[in-house]
Amino acid sequence: MKTLSLRLTAVMLIVFASLAGQAQSWTQLVSNCDSNLLDVCFVNSEIGYVSGVGGIVLKTVNGGTNWSAQNTGITDGLACIQFVDESHGFATGGFIGGPQMNATLIRTTDGGGTWTKIDVAPGKCGGGSRFLNSDTGFYAYADGLYGNSVIARTTDAGASWNVVYTGTGWISYFYFADPMHGYATVNNGTVLKTTDGGLNWTSLNLGASLWGSGIWFFDADKGIVGGRSGGSAAMFSTNDGGVTWVPVTSDNMIFKIFFADNTKGFALSVDESGAGKMIRSTDGGLSWADETTPKQNLRGIFFLNSNLGYAVGDDGVILKYAFPASVNDPGSESATPLLYPNPFSTSAIIRIPGGINADHVTLNVYNLSGDKTDLNVTTNKSDITIHRGTLPAGNYYYEIISGTTTVGKGTFILN
Repeated sequence: MKTLSLRLTAVMLIVFASLAGQAQSWTQLVSNCDSNLLDVCFVNSEIGYVSGVGGIVLKTVNGGTNWSAQNTGITDGLACIQFVDESHGFATGGFIGGPQMNATLIRTTDGGGTWTKIDVAPGKCGGGSRFLNSDTGFYAYADGLYGNSVIARTTDAGASWNVVYTGTGWISYFYFADPMHGYATVNNGTVLKTTDGGLNWTSLNLGASLWGSGIWFFDADKGIVGGRSGGSAAMFSTNDGGVTWVPVTSDNMIFKIFFADNTKGFALSVDESGAGKMIRSTDGGLSWADETTPKQNLRGIFFLNSNLGYAVGDDGVILKYAFPASVNDPGSESATPLLYPNPFSTSAIIRIPGGINADHVTLNVYNLSGDKTDLNVTTNKSDITIHRGTLPAGNYYYEIISGTTTVGKGTFILN
């Protein structure tokens, strides 16, 4: 038994090293669209949306393999799109200059089948938006690009709005770490913060001149903001809820930030000429390096987990990030099961391309010592749900067996 355990340990180490060495890559998808795309949001590994100029909203139901245009009924540019569940979504206008900066809000309750326009602030310029659920959300708008900005709050899905903040800076993006703690970036070297679910907002001083834009918070206290600064720091991080900020060296203007997990993050950057690129961090935002992508001039980014993400940009560009490149690509004989979230703390779902026979499937899980572990799992025709139970934190290898055939294998991490 000891010899077998040693052999299994060696095999496991080789498997983990092999999987870790496989290239995570960006591939360009076919969008059948040549308009500039500005934002992207996915509900799950299959269903996603992108928005762009001219009121464009595209939807996929197969992980980005095919996209179909939704009838939004408007021609305003849609800079932000967000779905809070499979049915309820919002798209808002602003950011992209000229008449496309109208404070526009459209809403769907049927997964994009139909959209309704909501007049938040006719004649105003649209800023950032964020919805906490299908009813409660926030939208920033202003008289012009640089002043008389407000944050409006709705609790009835946009039927009515209350102004909860007024100021002089341009408010771009929101991020809520939880329903009570939220932040918003401003163009005057400050960050707005709420601790009561958005009823009241206070101004935090970055201590430097920054046109704030990108924002991400890991929890109520730890986060990072980006933007454009006159010096070499275009990002600032905090560990104390914005009481103090530390400059992070990056480049150009950082206008979108998205972390796939607590260490792996991506950001979109644009220089004075308008040329954009992607940068990447593997240490929780402490340092950044250029990320290679098939196309640049990217405008939106979204990750479902550390192994699956999407980016969109000019000329209808939609990119997909997968580990390896064949993950979840329908029809690929070498497709790997998609496990998400990964890492996880309580439970995770394994999705098998092509589905499974739930009555004849077995999930085997091993630790790095080669010992088989006992897990509580539930299955249906397409998914296996892993319930952590008392399994300790660590790295694990799994294999899925249908009858006598191995139909999938991979690794996961328990926090």
